[in-house]
Amino acid sequence: MMILLSIIVIGLSIFEVKGMWRKKQKKEMIVYMVLVFITITFGWFYISNPYAPSFSVMVLKLLGFEV
Repeated sequence: MMILLSIIVIGLSIFEVKGMWRKKQKKEMIVYMVLVFITITFGWFYISNPYAPSFSVMVLKLLGFEV
């Protein structure tokens, strides 16, 4: 499942980056690639163990809030 997620996200990203490259939108490409990396990272995080606490719960516990 993780491989399928990665293939879909990377495939769509290549399609989008080609359009940005033609328009010479280099700053937008960098921001887009960072967001793609974050998407893949969170996708892998949630798919690898769906029963683990979510990222938002971990952050709230780190900040000292009761969840």
